[in-house]
Amino acid sequence: MAELTALAEALLRRRDDYNQRFLRARYLQRRLAPDDFQDVLRRYAAPVAEGLAERTSSDAELDTIVSALYDLCLQLTAQDLLGPGARVPVLAELFDELLPCLAGLIAEQPERVLVALCNAAYNLALEPAADPRCWIARLVALAPRLASVDALLLAGQVAAWRCGMAHYRESALQAARQLEPDLLAALVDQPQIQNEPQSEAQNEKAAERLLAALSDPWFDPAARVGEKRLQRVGRVGGFVGFDGPFIEPPEVTRFGERIYALDSQQAWLLFADRFGQVLKGQGSDLPAGAPDDSTHFDIDTDGRVSCGKHRARFPELAGWRSAASTEHSLVVTLPHSHYLFLVALR
Repeated sequence: MAELTALAEALLRRRDDYNQRFLRARYLQRRLAPDDFQDVLRRYAAPVAEGLAERTSSDAELDTIVSALYDLCLQLTAQDLLGPGARVPVLAELFDELLPCLAGLIAEQPERVLVALCNAAYNLALEPAADPRCWIARLVALAPRLASVDALLLAGQVAAWRCGMAHYRESALQAARQLEPDLLAALVDQPQIQNEPQSEAQNEKAAERLLAALSDPWFDPAARVGEKRLQRVGRVGGFVGFDGPFIEPPEVTRFGERIYALDSQQAWLLFADRFGQVLKGQGSDLPAGAPDDSTHFDIDTDGRVSCGKHRARFPELAGWRSAASTEHSLVVTLPHSHYLFLVALR
């Protein structure tokens, strides 16, 4: 079959080695079916190998890439992550849409790139608040501008945060400082740096301003300066019986600049910004010491919220059960709800 040529030739050159790898994998995972793995190679690995074959100058170079591709497909098939009955369908989209766009970078460091991208897509797929298809689409759009493997991995980190992994925020902001200004601007939807021709120095200054603005978790590049107002910016949580985290209506408390939600079973650490809201279980242990009762926001029993000169009323928050705030966000719980409600200046 013509579409198998590059992959098939590479597999034939090291046939005994690849057969041994398959037998070892099947010894560890008895459900690994030869037909399923053959289907994965034909359906997903062969098109990627075809694109890579055009960028390699020798059989040895292509063999190195195919070796990494083979091991990855073998592992994903054995774990039911790729192929018939795959548990994480987005990995198929990764092979179909993103990997063909990154042939040049995969050829440079095949194992590093393939494993990193698959791990990232897998983790995004496991996080209910994240959108792995958004992540793939953003990297596909950026692919022609990614000049190195390091730039790809940094962009992938920022894109994951941008697509709902709010708990990646701190590491993503560190990665963002190492990106070219136009890449950063594209990832956080800042049109000025992308669209207006400017000198390199002007772009760097614009990127510095953008990074400073992003220290506000609710910063919206599309909003006009001076138009901030108090508004509901998110809702996160839910009843455990409907795939939420809480067995009963939670309460919130603050330690330092972090807000925790807790029911009678365990505590959850809240990560929240414009790009997403995520709760991460912390077991039954809260940080040592007493909670921080100081507040940046006030809320009365009728749901009137104030922050500095700003005032707004949220009738749906009247009769609230607990409230805690950081510099940027107010988090409120209600007596008969399993959700956290977020208010912020935006």
